[in-house]
Amino acid sequence: MLSGRPPFGGRSNKEIIDSVLKGSYSFSNPVWNDISKEAKDLISKLLERQADMRLTAEEAYNHPWIQRQKNKEFGEIHVDKQVFANMENYMNSV
Repeated sequence: MLSGRPPFGGRSNKEIIDSVLKGSYSFSNPVWNDISKEAKDLISKLLERQADMRLTAEEAYNHPWIQRQKNKEFGEIHVDKQVFANMENYMNSV
């Protein structure tokens, strides 16, 4: 939701699913350039393949990035228009 694109690589749905199953992801796509390191840290911890190493719901809720977001006023949150275009392209490709 932050970038409108999943961090999993692949040119087809099968390749993307394979990346998900392998736990292979990357934030190297330019759409991730404006996403904070703190947000990427949260995502990485949520994508941890080992369940005992992955954040619990409570740990995710208490992550500094989430805590900063919940304290913002609604009008302060900016979502780039490209994010919506990316999401729409992804939905149309499935």
